[in-house]
Amino acid sequence: MSRHTEITLPYGNKRMRLSVPTANLLGIFPSRRIEADRPAVELIRAALADPIGTPRLREMAKPGMKTALICDDKTRDTPVATILPLLLEELSAAGVADRDMYVVFALGTHRKMTPEEMALRAGPAVASRVRLFNSEFDDPRGIVPYGRAPDGTPVAIDRRVAEADFRIGVGMILPHPECGWSGGGKILYPGVSSRQTVTAFHLSYAKVDWNTYGVVENPVRSAMETWVDTVGLDFIVNCVLTSDNRVYRTVAGHYLQAHRRGVSYAQEIYSVVLPEKADVVLVTSFRAEEDFWLASKAIFAAEPVIKDGGTLIHLAACPEGIGPHPRYANYIGTDDPGPLVRDALAGKAAEPIAVTAAAVIARMRKRLSLAIVSDGLTAEDAKRMKFEHYHNAGEAVAAALRKHGPQATVAILPDGVGAVPVVAPKREKMQ
Repeated sequence: MSRHTEITLPYGNKRMRLSVPTANLLGIFPSRRIEADRPAVELIRAALADPIGTPRLREMAKPGMKTALICDDKTRDTPVATILPLLLEELSAAGVADRDMYVVFALGTHRKMTPEEMALRAGPAVASRVRLFNSEFDDPRGIVPYGRAPDGTPVAIDRRVAEADFRIGVGMILPHPECGWSGGGKILYPGVSSRQTVTAFHLSYAKVDWNTYGVVENPVRSAMETWVDTVGLDFIVNCVLTSDNRVYRTVAGHYLQAHRRGVSYAQEIYSVVLPEKADVVLVTSFRAEEDFWLASKAIFAAEPVIKDGGTLIHLAACPEGIGPHPRYANYIGTDDPGPLVRDALAGKAAEPIAVTAAAVIARMRKRLSLAIVSDGLTAEDAKRMKFEHYHNAGEAVAAALRKHGPQATVAILPDGVGAVPVVAPKREKMQ
C-alpha cells in the first residue's frame, strides 16, 4: 500500500487539506521564517545614520529646500508612520522647515486615499506638522510631462514632485512581477506618474517575452531606473519585512546602491531553493487572494521551477472573483497575445493594464498546463482563461499525477506570493 503525506495549506480564511503520495513529493518549500534582531525604530535610525552611496540626509538637505517625501500608499505594508518621524528629525537637523516639507502618497492609479487614511498612514505626529497629498494621475493641471524613458515610454509625473528641490522615496522591497523587485526608483516611476505613464509602464512588460519575477536586473527595471535621473530621486528609505510584517532590515541612501543592498536582504527571506524542477507545482496565494488580479502573482513565482510540459496548480480562494479588471480572464485565454499587446499599445484595448500580466500568463500556457483551485472563481471563469478548475487541491494534484505518470514529482509552495523559488541542484559528494 502506497504511503501518503498529509499536507495542510492556507486557503482564504481557512485551511485546505490534501494528501500527496510520498514517493512523488519533491518537498514543501516555504519562505524562510526570519526574526528581526532589533526593533523597527532602531533599524531605521541605524540605516539613516549610515546611508549607502550618499552622505547622511542631514548633510544633503539644505534650509529652504522644497522637500517631497514620496511614500507608497495603503496597499503596501511599509511602516510609513514609523519612518516619517525619523526622516523629519534628519531634515529638521539640516535646517529644513516644516513648511517646506510635504508628503506625497504614490498612488500609481489606485484610488485616492481619504484625508483620514492619509493621516493614519503618516501618523499623527507627522500629519500635524506637514501637508499630505495624494499623487495626481488624471488631472492635467497636476501633471508635468518629462519626456520619454529609454524604451520610448512617455513619462509625466505629479507636479508637486516635479517642482520639489529634494525628493525622498519611502517604500518596501518584495518580489514584483514586472520590475523583479519593488522599491528603489519605482516610487517615482510609475509611483507618482500619470495614468497614461502607468499604463505604458505596465505594457512595457508585456513586450518582454520572459518571466522577470524576482530577477534583479531586467529590461523593465533598467528602463525605469535609467529614466529616474531625469527628474532626480535624491534619497530612499526601503524596508524588508518578515513573513509577519516586522521590519527585518532597512536600507537608506542612493536609490540604486541602497536598493540593491536591500534586495540582497530580501532574498534572505524570499528565496526558496528547490533541488530540481518539478513536474507539478502547487502554489498558494496566501495573504494576497482577495481576487485573482492580486492572487495571480503566485503564478509568476511558481512558473520558473516547473518542467516543460508540467502543470502549475494555483490555490487561491478569490472571494471577490476576477477583481477590478473583468476582461483579465479573457485576455489570459488569448492563444496569441501579440495582437492584444499591439492593440493595447495603440490605445485600442479596453483594459490595457490587464493586458500586461495576461500576456505573460498566456505565453506560459504554451509551455505549461495551468489549473486553479478556487471557490471564488467559477468553472466558466477558468474556461475563459483556459485553466482546469477544481474545488479541492487533492483532486487537482491527483489529476496532474495521472497526466504525468507514476514518476512525476510534486513541489508545494505554501508562500507563493512571498517567495522567489529557484533551482539549485545538490552537489554530489566527492568519492
